[in-house]
Amino acid sequence: MSIKLFKQAYATQIDLEPKMFLTELHMEAFLIENPDILSISDINSKVEVIQTQIHIKGARNDSNGDGRLDMLIYIKGDKPDDEFLAVVELKKGKLEEAHLSQLHDYLRSLNSFEKKKEIFRVNNVDEKYLSKKLIGILIGSDIDSDLKAKFLAGNTIIDDVETFGMTLSRFVAKDINESYIISETFAKKASSFNRVRFPSWDEYEKQQRSNGIPDKILFIAKDVHNYFKYELDLADKDIKYTIRDFSLNNPNGKRVKVFAYCTLSQSSLKIYFTHLGASPNFANVKPHYKQYPNQYFVELKKDEDFNNDIKFLIKKSYTDILDRTIEN
Repeated sequence: MSIKLFKQAYATQIDLEPKMFLTELHMEAFLIENPDILSISDINSKVEVIQTQIHIKGARNDSNGDGRLDMLIYIKGDKPDDEFLAVVELKKGKLEEAHLSQLHDYLRSLNSFEKKKEIFRVNNVDEKYLSKKLIGILIGSDIDSDLKAKFLAGNTIIDDVETFGMTLSRFVAKDINESYIISETFAKKASSFNRVRFPSWDEYEKQQRSNGIPDKILFIAKDVHNYFKYELDLADKDIKYTIRDFSLNNPNGKRVKVFAYCTLSQSSLKIYFTHLGASPNFANVKPHYKQYPNQYFVELKKDEDFNNDIKFLIKKSYTDILDRTIEN
Protein backbone atom coordinates (compact mmCIF):
# COMPACT_ATOMS: atom_id res chain seq x y z
CA MET A 1 0.00 0.00 0.00
CA SER A 2 1.27 3.48 -0.80
CA ILE A 3 -0.03 6.83 0.40
CA LYS A 4 0.44 10.00 -1.62
CA LEU A 5 -0.11 13.38 -0.01
CA PHE A 6 -0.07 15.98 -2.74
CA LYS A 7 -0.41 18.93 -0.40
CA GLN A 8 0.24 18.57 3.29
CA ALA A 9 -1.09 20.68 6.14
CA TYR A 10 -1.07 20.32 9.92
CA ALA A 11 -4.47 20.40 11.57
CA THR A 12 -3.08 22.66 14.30
CA GLN A 13 -2.25 25.31 11.70
CA ILE A 14 -5.08 25.02 9.19
CA ASP A 15 -8.68 24.12 9.96
CA LEU A 16 -9.64 21.42 7.44
CA GLU A 17 -13.03 19.90 6.85
CA PRO A 18 -13.97 16.94 4.60
CA LYS A 19 -15.61 17.84 1.30
CA MET A 20 -16.63 14.98 -0.97
CA PHE A 21 -16.76 15.28 -4.73
CA LEU A 22 -20.36 16.03 -5.69
CA THR A 23 -20.40 13.70 -8.70
CA GLU A 24 -18.15 11.26 -10.53
CA LEU A 25 -17.75 13.88 -13.26
CA HIS A 26 -16.23 16.21 -10.65
CA MET A 27 -13.78 13.43 -9.72
CA GLU A 28 -12.99 12.91 -13.39
CA ALA A 29 -12.36 16.63 -13.95
CA PHE A 30 -10.02 16.72 -10.96
CA LEU A 31 -8.04 13.70 -12.20
CA ILE A 32 -7.73 15.16 -15.70
CA GLU A 33 -6.13 18.23 -14.11
CA ASN A 34 -3.99 16.10 -11.74
CA PRO A 35 -3.21 12.85 -13.60
CA ASP A 36 -0.11 12.01 -11.54
CA ILE A 37 -2.40 10.81 -8.75
CA LEU A 38 -3.14 7.82 -11.00
CA SER A 39 0.49 6.67 -11.07
CA ILE A 40 -0.39 3.95 -8.49
CA SER A 41 2.89 3.54 -6.53
CA ASP A 42 5.73 4.68 -8.80
CA ILE A 43 6.30 8.35 -8.07
CA ASN A 44 8.37 8.68 -11.26
CA SER A 45 5.61 7.40 -13.53
CA LYS A 46 4.42 9.43 -16.46
CA VAL A 47 0.61 9.50 -16.68
CA GLU A 48 -1.39 10.53 -19.72
CA VAL A 49 -5.17 10.69 -19.96
CA ILE A 50 -6.03 9.11 -23.31
CA GLN A 51 -9.80 9.54 -23.32
CA THR A 52 -12.84 9.69 -21.05
CA GLN A 53 -16.39 8.30 -21.21
CA ILE A 54 -15.62 5.50 -23.66
CA HIS A 55 -18.64 3.57 -24.91
CA ILE A 56 -18.36 -0.25 -24.90
CA LYS A 57 -21.17 -2.16 -26.56
CA GLY A 58 -22.47 -5.16 -24.59
CA ALA A 59 -19.91 -4.69 -21.83
CA ARG A 60 -22.13 -5.39 -18.80
CA ASN A 61 -22.45 -9.10 -18.09
CA ASP A 62 -25.10 -8.71 -15.40
CA SER A 63 -27.52 -6.67 -17.52
CA ASN A 64 -26.46 -7.60 -21.06
CA GLY A 65 -26.26 -3.86 -21.67
CA ASP A 66 -23.71 -1.42 -22.95
CA GLY A 67 -21.18 0.23 -20.69
CA ARG A 68 -19.28 3.49 -20.53
CA LEU A 69 -15.91 3.39 -18.82
CA ASP A 70 -14.93 6.62 -17.11
CA MET A 71 -11.28 7.03 -18.07
CA LEU A 72 -8.64 5.33 -20.19
CA ILE A 73 -5.09 6.31 -19.25
CA TYR A 74 -1.51 5.47 -20.18
CA ILE A 75 1.08 4.91 -17.44
CA LYS A 76 4.81 4.66 -18.14
CA GLY A 77 7.16 3.72 -15.31
CA ASP A 78 10.94 3.85 -14.97
CA LYS A 79 11.62 0.45 -16.56
CA PRO A 80 11.33 -0.04 -20.35
CA ASP A 81 8.61 -2.70 -20.02
CA ASP A 82 6.57 -0.76 -17.43
CA GLU A 83 3.94 0.56 -19.81
CA PHE A 84 0.28 0.14 -18.95
CA LEU A 85 -3.11 0.85 -20.44
CA ALA A 86 -5.31 1.50 -17.40
CA VAL A 87 -9.09 1.36 -17.27
CA VAL A 88 -10.29 3.70 -14.51
CA GLU A 89 -13.74 3.34 -12.95
CA LEU A 90 -14.90 6.15 -10.64
CA LYS A 91 -17.42 6.01 -7.79
CA LYS A 92 -18.18 9.07 -5.66
CA GLY A 93 -19.07 6.98 -2.58
CA LYS A 94 -17.77 3.84 -0.88
CA LEU A 95 -16.28 1.15 -3.13
CA GLU A 96 -18.09 -2.19 -2.94
CA GLU A 97 -17.87 -5.62 -4.60
CA ALA A 98 -20.44 -4.69 -7.26
CA HIS A 99 -18.19 -1.85 -8.41
CA LEU A 100 -15.28 -4.26 -8.85
CA SER A 101 -17.55 -6.51 -10.95
CA GLN A 102 -18.35 -3.54 -13.19
CA LEU A 103 -14.65 -2.82 -13.68
CA HIS A 104 -14.04 -6.50 -14.44
CA ASP A 105 -16.73 -6.38 -17.15
CA TYR A 106 -14.88 -3.54 -18.88
CA LEU A 107 -11.52 -5.30 -18.54
CA ARG A 108 -12.91 -8.48 -20.11
CA SER A 109 -14.09 -6.45 -23.09
CA LEU A 110 -10.66 -4.88 -23.57
CA ASN A 111 -8.66 -8.06 -22.90
CA SER A 112 -9.50 -9.41 -26.36
CA PHE A 113 -7.18 -7.84 -28.94
CA GLU A 114 -9.75 -7.81 -31.75
CA LYS A 115 -12.52 -6.41 -29.56
CA LYS A 116 -10.16 -3.82 -28.08
CA LYS A 117 -9.18 -2.79 -31.60
CA GLU A 118 -12.85 -2.31 -32.51
CA ILE A 119 -13.53 -0.30 -29.32
CA PHE A 120 -10.54 1.90 -30.14
CA ARG A 121 -11.84 2.42 -33.68
CA VAL A 122 -15.37 3.35 -32.59
CA ASN A 123 -14.08 5.77 -29.94
CA ASN A 124 -11.20 7.21 -32.02
CA VAL A 125 -8.49 6.00 -29.65
CA ASP A 126 -4.94 5.95 -31.02
CA GLU A 127 -3.89 2.36 -31.88
CA LYS A 128 -0.38 2.95 -30.50
CA TYR A 129 -1.81 1.96 -27.09
CA LEU A 130 -3.19 -1.39 -28.28
CA SER A 131 -0.16 -3.46 -27.23
CA LYS A 132 0.21 -1.97 -23.74
CA LYS A 133 -0.38 -4.21 -20.74
CA LEU A 134 -3.91 -3.83 -19.41
CA ILE A 135 -4.65 -3.01 -15.75
CA GLY A 136 -7.69 -1.71 -13.88
CA ILE A 137 -8.03 1.02 -11.24
CA LEU A 138 -11.17 1.38 -9.10
CA ILE A 139 -11.48 4.74 -7.33
CA GLY A 140 -13.92 5.95 -4.67
CA SER A 141 -14.06 8.18 -1.61
CA ASP A 142 -14.01 5.19 0.77
CA ILE A 143 -13.73 1.41 0.50
CA ASP A 144 -15.55 -1.56 2.01
CA SER A 145 -13.30 -3.41 4.46
CA ASP A 146 -13.76 -6.81 2.76
CA LEU A 147 -12.98 -5.34 -0.65
CA LYS A 148 -9.93 -3.57 0.76
CA ALA A 149 -8.65 -6.89 2.15
CA LYS A 150 -9.23 -8.48 -1.24
CA PHE A 151 -7.10 -5.86 -2.99
CA LEU A 152 -4.32 -6.16 -0.41
CA ALA A 153 -4.30 -9.96 -0.77
CA GLY A 154 -3.97 -9.71 -4.55
CA ASN A 155 -7.30 -11.49 -5.08
CA THR A 156 -8.82 -9.05 -7.59
CA ILE A 157 -7.11 -10.35 -10.74
CA ILE A 158 -9.44 -11.14 -13.64
CA ASP A 159 -8.29 -13.03 -16.75
CA ASP A 160 -4.61 -12.27 -15.98
CA VAL A 161 -5.34 -8.54 -15.55
CA GLU A 162 -4.33 -6.89 -12.27
CA THR A 163 -6.65 -4.40 -10.61
CA PHE A 164 -5.93 -1.80 -7.95
CA GLY A 165 -8.14 0.01 -5.47
CA MET A 166 -7.75 3.69 -4.64
CA THR A 167 -9.50 6.21 -2.42
CA LEU A 168 -9.49 9.98 -2.82
CA SER A 169 -10.14 12.02 0.32
CA ARG A 170 -10.82 15.70 -0.30
CA PHE A 171 -10.54 18.46 2.31
CA VAL A 172 -10.99 22.23 2.19
CA ALA A 173 -9.47 24.89 4.42
CA LYS A 174 -12.15 27.01 6.08
CA ASP A 175 -10.23 30.27 6.16
CA ILE A 176 -8.43 30.07 2.81
CA ASN A 177 -9.67 28.99 -0.59
CA GLU A 178 -7.58 25.83 -0.99
CA SER A 179 -8.34 22.13 -1.40
CA TYR A 180 -6.25 19.20 -0.16
CA ILE A 181 -6.36 15.68 -1.60
CA ILE A 182 -5.04 12.48 -0.03
CA SER A 183 -4.95 9.39 -2.24
CA GLU A 184 -4.39 5.88 -0.92
CA THR A 185 -3.72 2.86 -3.13
CA PHE A 186 -4.61 -0.72 -2.21
CA ALA A 187 -2.68 -3.54 -3.88
CA LYS A 188 -0.48 -6.46 -2.99
CA LYS A 189 3.15 -5.38 -2.97
CA ALA A 190 4.93 -6.67 -6.05
CA SER A 191 8.07 -7.67 -4.15
CA SER A 192 6.30 -10.05 -1.78
CA PHE A 193 3.83 -11.09 -4.49
CA ASN A 194 6.60 -12.31 -6.78
CA ARG A 195 8.46 -14.20 -4.05
CA VAL A 196 5.55 -16.40 -2.99
CA ARG A 197 6.12 -20.05 -3.92
CA PHE A 198 4.20 -23.18 -2.96
CA PRO A 199 5.83 -26.58 -2.42
CA SER A 200 3.05 -28.75 -3.85
CA TRP A 201 -0.16 -28.83 -5.87
CA ASP A 202 -2.25 -29.16 -2.70
CA GLU A 203 -0.88 -25.91 -1.24
CA TYR A 204 -1.21 -24.16 -4.60
CA GLU A 205 -4.83 -25.34 -4.92
CA LYS A 206 -5.69 -23.91 -1.50
CA GLN A 207 -4.34 -20.53 -2.60
CA GLN A 208 -6.37 -20.62 -5.82
CA ARG A 209 -9.56 -21.33 -3.87
CA SER A 210 -8.83 -18.28 -1.72
CA ASN A 211 -8.31 -16.34 -4.97
CA GLY A 212 -11.88 -17.21 -5.93
CA ILE A 213 -11.02 -19.75 -8.65
CA PRO A 214 -14.07 -22.04 -9.09
CA ASP A 215 -13.89 -25.84 -8.80
CA LYS A 216 -14.53 -26.45 -12.51
CA ILE A 217 -11.39 -24.48 -13.47
CA LEU A 218 -9.34 -26.12 -10.71
CA PHE A 219 -10.40 -29.58 -11.95
CA ILE A 220 -9.22 -28.74 -15.47
CA ALA A 221 -5.94 -27.35 -14.14
CA LYS A 222 -5.34 -30.44 -12.03
CA ASP A 223 -5.99 -32.72 -15.03
CA VAL A 224 -3.41 -30.78 -17.07
CA HIS A 225 -0.96 -30.81 -14.16
CA ASN A 226 -1.25 -34.54 -13.46
CA TYR A 227 -1.31 -35.64 -17.09
CA PHE A 228 1.98 -33.98 -17.95
CA LYS A 229 3.63 -34.72 -14.63
CA TYR A 230 3.21 -38.46 -15.19
CA GLU A 231 3.25 -38.53 -19.00
CA LEU A 232 6.62 -36.76 -19.13
CA ASP A 233 7.89 -38.13 -15.80
CA LEU A 234 8.41 -34.68 -14.29
CA ALA A 235 9.87 -34.47 -10.79
CA ASP A 236 8.39 -32.15 -8.17
CA LYS A 237 11.24 -29.69 -8.77
CA ASP A 238 10.21 -29.41 -12.43
CA ILE A 239 6.85 -27.84 -11.54
CA LYS A 240 6.85 -24.32 -10.12
CA TYR A 241 3.86 -22.92 -8.22
CA THR A 242 3.41 -19.18 -7.65
CA ILE A 243 0.63 -17.07 -6.19
CA ARG A 244 -1.64 -17.59 -9.21
CA ASP A 245 0.24 -19.64 -11.86
CA PHE A 246 2.08 -22.89 -12.27
CA SER A 247 4.67 -23.82 -14.88
CA LEU A 248 5.91 -27.11 -16.33
CA ASN A 249 9.65 -27.10 -16.92
CA ASN A 250 12.04 -29.17 -18.98
CA PRO A 251 14.14 -31.15 -16.43
CA ASN A 252 17.23 -31.22 -18.67
CA GLY A 253 19.96 -28.61 -18.82
CA LYS A 254 21.40 -26.19 -16.29
CA ARG A 255 18.82 -23.47 -16.85
CA VAL A 256 15.12 -23.92 -16.14
CA LYS A 257 13.16 -24.01 -19.39
CA VAL A 258 9.42 -23.48 -19.21
CA PHE A 259 7.49 -25.37 -21.87
CA ALA A 260 3.99 -24.75 -20.50
CA TYR A 261 2.92 -21.79 -18.39
CA CYS A 262 -0.55 -22.15 -16.89
CA THR A 263 -2.53 -19.27 -15.45
CA LEU A 264 -5.96 -19.54 -13.83
CA SER A 265 -8.84 -17.09 -13.79
CA GLN A 266 -12.46 -17.35 -12.70
CA SER A 267 -13.55 -18.19 -16.23
CA SER A 268 -10.75 -20.26 -17.77
CA LEU A 269 -7.32 -21.86 -17.69
CA LYS A 270 -4.84 -20.39 -20.16
CA ILE A 271 -1.80 -22.42 -21.21
CA TYR A 272 1.06 -20.50 -22.82
CA PHE A 273 3.59 -22.55 -24.77
CA THR A 274 6.45 -22.35 -27.24
CA HIS A 275 5.73 -23.42 -30.80
CA LEU A 276 8.37 -22.89 -33.47
CA GLY A 277 6.13 -23.59 -36.44
CA ALA A 278 2.94 -21.88 -37.60
CA SER A 279 0.30 -21.23 -34.98
CA PRO A 280 -2.43 -23.91 -35.06
CA ASN A 281 -5.88 -22.59 -35.92
CA PHE A 282 -7.17 -23.42 -32.43
CA ALA A 283 -4.43 -21.43 -30.64
CA ASN A 284 -4.19 -17.71 -29.96
CA VAL A 285 -1.24 -15.40 -30.47
CA LYS A 286 0.20 -14.26 -27.16
CA PRO A 287 -0.27 -10.56 -26.34
CA HIS A 288 2.82 -8.42 -27.01
CA TYR A 289 3.64 -10.66 -29.98
CA LYS A 290 6.75 -8.69 -30.94
CA GLN A 291 8.40 -9.55 -27.63
CA TYR A 292 7.25 -13.20 -27.78
CA PRO A 293 7.26 -14.12 -31.50
CA ASN A 294 7.17 -17.90 -30.96
CA GLN A 295 4.58 -18.11 -28.21
CA TYR A 296 0.88 -18.86 -28.34
CA PHE A 297 -1.78 -19.88 -25.87
CA VAL A 298 -4.89 -22.00 -25.63
CA GLU A 299 -7.84 -21.31 -23.35
CA LEU A 300 -9.70 -24.13 -21.60
CA LYS A 301 -13.14 -23.45 -20.13
CA LYS A 302 -14.58 -26.95 -19.75
CA ASP A 303 -13.28 -30.52 -19.27
CA GLU A 304 -13.61 -31.53 -22.91
CA ASP A 305 -11.41 -28.61 -23.99
CA PHE A 306 -8.41 -30.57 -22.71
CA ASN A 307 -8.31 -32.81 -25.78
CA ASN A 308 -5.67 -34.58 -27.86
CA ASP A 309 -4.93 -31.43 -29.88
CA ILE A 310 -3.97 -29.56 -26.72
CA LYS A 311 -1.91 -32.49 -25.43
CA PHE A 312 -0.03 -32.69 -28.72
CA LEU A 313 0.64 -28.96 -28.71
CA ILE A 314 2.17 -28.96 -25.23
CA LYS A 315 4.23 -32.08 -26.01
CA LYS A 316 5.50 -30.25 -29.09
CA SER A 317 6.47 -27.31 -26.91
CA TYR A 318 8.29 -29.69 -24.56
CA THR A 319 10.16 -31.27 -27.49
CA ASP A 320 11.16 -27.88 -28.90
CA ILE A 321 12.55 -26.79 -25.53
CA LEU A 322 14.31 -30.14 -25.07
CA ASP A 323 15.92 -29.99 -28.52
CA ARG A 324 17.22 -26.48 -27.94
CA THR A 325 18.58 -27.46 -24.51
CA ILE A 326 20.48 -30.40 -26.02
CA GLU A 327 21.85 -28.19 -28.82
CA ASN A 328 23.13 -25.67 -26.29
